[in-house]
Amino acid sequence: MKFAVISINRKHQRHTVLLPTHTKPPDLFGDYGMSILSKRLQRTTAALAATLLASSLSLSTYATSWHIDQSLSNVNFVTVKKTHVAEAHRFETISGSISDSGDAKVIIETASVNTGIGIRDDRMRQFVFDTVNFPKIIISTHTGELAALQPGESAMQSLSATLSLHGVEKPITLDVLVSRLNTDKLTVTSTKPVIVNAKDFQLNTGVLKLSELMGNISIGSSVPVNFALTFKQ
Repeated sequence: MKFAVISINRKHQRHTVLLPTHTKPPDLFGDYGMSILSKRLQRTTAALAATLLASSLSLSTYATSWHIDQSLSNVNFVTVKKTHVAEAHRFETISGSISDSGDAKVIIETASVNTGIGIRDDRMRQFVFDTVNFPKIIISTHTGELAALQPGESAMQSLSATLSLHGVEKPITLDVLVSRLNTDKLTVTSTKPVIVNAKDFQLNTGVLKLSELMGNISIGSSVPVNFALTFKQ
């Protein structure tokens, strides 16, 4: 224990008194100590929150994937029977994405074919597309640098692509107009039909079956396909 020396003058007499002093450090867990810790914790939490917010904003700036908006997209094709009777059909379920570097993939559900006639839809699913074994049509391509396309700008492109249909992959060419409508929406629209030949994808047997079921009428084996796709970030 330490002592403090205190001198007291009383009636011209000097007295010396030794008083003990406390050497224990202040209690950091008392009210005053807790107040200091609380303020430091608040400052640390605020700094961490600011850092996380900045990181989140930075990541959102570089969120570059574009995804198909199915409600604003369509893929349609035309068949010809009896030499000159053309009928338009479409697929109802489409998905896909484009990275900002331009890698693109479009997926079409074959079971979503819609010809406007229920029994014909069923026959196409069963005999032509064989949806049980081949549920998807996949188109893969590279569109180029979309980041360079500013809102309001458009570009005509001729794209080399791969079409996977009925278990067969073939190279195709897509002639398209890419338009960036605003910062988070763009469209990719065919400017020329893609001609799909049934024989190239082993669909001719199914087409012949359809012809047989309809009284052996002629059905064209080459089908033009058009599309208008809307992508959003």
